[in-house]
Amino acid sequence: MKTMKSALLGAKSLNDADFEELIGQAKEIIKQHRAIIIQRLLSDLPTYLHYKFQVSKPTKVQLEHVKDELLSLKNSGVELDYYATVVQQLQTRAVVHLTNEPFYQEIDATLAHQFEGIAKNSLYPSLPMLRDGEGLRPSKARFLEMPLNQ
Repeated sequence: MKTMKSALLGAKSLNDADFEELIGQAKEIIKQHRAIIIQRLLSDLPTYLHYKFQVSKPTKVQLEHVKDELLSLKNSGVELDYYATVVQQLQTRAVVHLTNEPFYQEIDATLAHQFEGIAKNSLYPSLPMLRDGEGLRPSKARFLEMPLNQ
């Protein structure tokens, strides 16, 4: 018998007689844990998007797309790629503690493509927009004044 502990679900007992059955039970617990995290994110999605992707005012269209993606993830099966450490711990330990880190990695990977097109300068709104070749490199005068041995 193995135990999987989740701060959101409590302690769950898993039958470890058959590894495939153990993995199936673990996937179900992971799915439930992920569903709770996603439900909490949906309750204050603009704050999370601002925190994680520096999107201070997401449009209604962006919010709808993100909500749709999160709901799709919530209802989808569990891909164990994000939870390899959990599977490894299931093989070697009697008690496995679920941390939120792999869940947020999966969520962030799912949402990342929504915000790939954001201008780099939107991360630092106080900086002026730069065209290619402008700013951020030393002027010729400063470059010529630099000692060679540094």
